[in-house]
Amino acid sequence: MLRLALFSWGAQPDVPMKTQSFSCHRIVNPMIATLLVLQLIEIGVMHLLVSHWSAMAAWILFALGVWGLLFTIALMKAFRIYPVLMDENMVRVWAGPLTDFAVPHCEIAGVDAAISLEETKRSDVLNAAILAHPNIILRLRRPIRHRGLFGKTRTVERVAFRVDEPELFLTALRERI
Repeated sequence: MLRLALFSWGAQPDVPMKTQSFSCHRIVNPMIATLLVLQLIEIGVMHLLVSHWSAMAAWILFALGVWGLLFTIALMKAFRIYPVLMDENMVRVWAGPLTDFAVPHCEIAGVDAAISLEETKRSDVLNAAILAHPNIILRLRRPIRHRGLFGKTRTVERVAFRVDEPELFLTALRERI
């Protein structure tokens, strides 16, 4: 995360050869930028207020605030650098550093454009649309095991995510399945 936050300012999206990419950051990044501005305000206000009570506590909270700020910057960059990818064999669904899930084309039973909020919360649905509502839902032929961010494993029957240009994604997917 520190590498992303500090050393990837001009980095281009990570797209291998013969792979098509679909951006997924245009909806999410403005919300993350707003959070970033609010974090900056909070860091300054908290440092000022806590410094009247304890200088050591103020600096500790300042360091934690800067760490959170760097994490938020890295998250924002990761959504741009790691787009949803599609090659001849699979769709790789990225949601920044939070989700990385590969779905082979042969395992896709169908594609939907809508899903209810209640359905996105089900344990058999992998919702990779962070801070946004999904606009692409891949129905799988059979459940696939997914290992989450902290190592928790579950079976997934649908993968819900958001791309900035769903029509282009659907066209490319229909050509491959």
